[in-house]
Amino acid sequence: MGVAPEGQELLKAIKALKEVPEMAVISVTVEHGMDGVSVVREIVKQKFGIKLIVSYTIESKMRLVEALKAGAVDRIRKPFEKDDLHNRLTKVHLLKGTGGGFFRNSIRLTKPLPITFAKPGFFSRKMDGRTLDISDSGCRIQSTGVFEKGTQLKIVLDVPGLGAIKVLGRVANAAHDKIHSTYDAGIVFIEISDKDKGKLERYIMDEAEKI
Repeated sequence: MGVAPEGQELLKAIKALKEVPEMAVISVTVEHGMDGVSVVREIVKQKFGIKLIVSYTIESKMRLVEALKAGAVDRIRKPFEKDDLHNRLTKVHLLKGTGGGFFRNSIRLTKPLPITFAKPGFFSRKMDGRTLDISDSGCRIQSTGVFEKGTQLKIVLDVPGLGAIKVLGRVANAAHDKIHSTYDAGIVFIEISDKDKGKLERYIMDEAEKI
């Protein structure tokens, strides 16, 4: 275990090690030297294979969002106790891989989020579903509808307190849950307005506070 006071020193320390660490906790509230978001980007760019956790405060939520987009796999809010950090490290240790993909910064919602979706086209039939896992770049839909990989879907997310968020998505993978007679589909967002993306990011941050 090691500690670095700022980003450049952390990067130098990692490069000097014979074996890189499995995980690193990076603060996005550092005000001097290389900022935390830049450190995350550089570690991901260098392909060290480190699972990155970012620490943040309520005031630094937007930096947290940028760090998660850059490749961090989890977050922990300051101030935190040793037990909180231990539990977070244990959780991240069990993760497969170091991030990437559209579920990289997804969170498990406290309540299912209603979704309406349809294939592009005037006569396409609308269907209802829900999601329990979502990020600002994708989600997982559960529905009785049948999904085909590569299919584009016009999606409307019914977000509490923020209203409808409209997204154009593409089915990245799909599976049939025979036990519950439903289909699960991993959806990559390929088109979303800046306004709706901002609303979705705020919702994700609010949900993250409940974890």
